[in-house]
Amino acid sequence: MKNKNPLAPHADELRAMRNELSSLRASIESLCHKRENEIFYALKRRGFAFQSANPTERLLSGPNRSPAAEEALYEKLKKYSFRLFVRDVVAREKPFKISEVTKYSTRETSIRYIAFLRSLGIVEKVGADRFSLSSHSVYNFGDTFEWFVAKLFENEFHVPSAWGVKLKETKSGGDFDVIVFIEGNLVYVEVKSSPPKHIEQNEVAAFFNRIDDLKPDLSIFVEDTRLRMRDKIVVMFEEELNRRMTPGKRTRYRMNRVLGEIFSFEGKIFISNSKPDIASNLGVCIQSLLRRGAP
Repeated sequence: MKNKNPLAPHADELRAMRNELSSLRASIESLCHKRENEIFYALKRRGFAFQSANPTERLLSGPNRSPAAEEALYEKLKKYSFRLFVRDVVAREKPFKISEVTKYSTRETSIRYIAFLRSLGIVEKVGADRFSLSSHSVYNFGDTFEWFVAKLFENEFHVPSAWGVKLKETKSGGDFDVIVFIEGNLVYVEVKSSPPKHIEQNEVAAFFNRIDDLKPDLSIFVEDTRLRMRDKIVVMFEEELNRRMTPGKRTRYRMNRVLGEIFSFEGKIFISNSKPDIASNLGVCIQSLLRRGAP
């Protein structure tokens, strides 16, 4: 008489666990695909011809990033000093030393940030105390910042989003940084990772042109800075508003302060910096949308 394999029950349990894990993974992938399609169908219902979205080629984490690496990068990008550091690193066209990227952080912090980026394969060591981006496809921080803001909407507000959206046959060119669908409302977000001094009037005009094309329920212009918005950004927005709405008239439209450095025009167009943090400021804008019309 043959002895029963004492590992047989454990093998059956392991096989069942693998099947459950495979089923769970398929369900998650299906849910993610469904959420992505929500944006596509929301745009289609509004008569837009969808071209593409969510490009990964120029993301810091790369097109073949693992979910764990993606999540780690997302969590780190919540920190303003880290975003400034990464922006400085990406701007380097040649290999750099740690001493050359300490403009926004101490040497000790810079060493920790470099170690973190190396652990994800984003930065590699190319010589004695010299480092470089691993990918040659990353030319600026803009694409990664768009991805981060889109993911922030998904993770913090639990709504579908898309970044780097391209639409066909639009007067403005059809490029939209982030589009979000919130409780039946279409939200367009323009994100700027460069400081206010680099923002020009034509960029503000382009933002309004995209609003004219998309006709979103809410539009938000996010500037990743801790600086005051009133000094330049608000001024440019008011100039654009009055150029479009009251040409040759004395009526003056103004952006009204909502909270901190968040300003709004009629509760439909918002501008915001990233102080105290981007999620909190976006939350203020979203609440205004969802509470619109309430007593």
